[in-house]
Amino acid sequence: MKLTKDEIVRMFNIHFVPYLVEGYEVPELNIDDIPQDPENPMLRDITYNVDKKRKTDPYAGVKAAGQEIYMNLAEWLKSDQGVNVALFLAVLGAVGGRECMNGIMNALDGVAGEHELTEEDLQNLEVMFVKDPEGERYLRGSRVDSLFMSFYTTAADDQKISADPLIELGSQLNQLSGADYWEVPEGSGVDENPLEIAEMFNGRFEGVYDVYCRFPYERMLSVALAAQLAIKDCAGVLPKDVAMRYIREYGWRTAHYIGK
Repeated sequence: MKLTKDEIVRMFNIHFVPYLVEGYEVPELNIDDIPQDPENPMLRDITYNVDKKRKTDPYAGVKAAGQEIYMNLAEWLKSDQGVNVALFLAVLGAVGGRECMNGIMNALDGVAGEHELTEEDLQNLEVMFVKDPEGERYLRGSRVDSLFMSFYTTAADDQKISADPLIELGSQLNQLSGADYWEVPEGSGVDENPLEIAEMFNGRFEGVYDVYCRFPYERMLSVALAAQLAIKDCAGVLPKDVAMRYIREYGWRTAHYIGK
């Protein structure tokens, strides 16, 4: 069945961020459908209660998740010398970028379970897939660009922050692949590249997401709120414009990379 642009976008959003879809009532979460953790049985009640709060505050879970991610990451990165602020921001950028990509791909999977996606559907969703000579796949198009901009502005806590650095970076990276794609500017103070960081922290926040985030969009937004907290708390050590450079350099790359 052929869908109009409005229909396919609506279907996508129902899988991605349904509480923002006009006229759509998000099904209530049944507590019996929430997996029980034998080591922490209270988590199921927390998940259920967070979902009930979404009726009056759609971002109730996201706010709690952002706090948890921030505190957990600070604890994981703590050393005798304290926390490496550059690494802290690089991790949040790389992880947040990956959640932008994961969110779109997971929502597409949800749509594909109901409707066979066509090239026209992908065009209407402003999603493109590009493969380099080595077989590495990249996510392109206005949808992922706009989603990362949302991540970026939320991290900055500034909806009017200039998009020019992102546009310039995106234009540069669209011409690169392989090791060149992952090479961040010298002097970052971080040994690992964005892909290595994303892989190191792959799955580390799943417990937080499971409790507080029901939909793909929430995972990305929770990391953005954690980054917002980090940028504010590190302001005395790292100027905001430098902090935002870490977010975009480490985040844009992972947001647009799928893999083989």
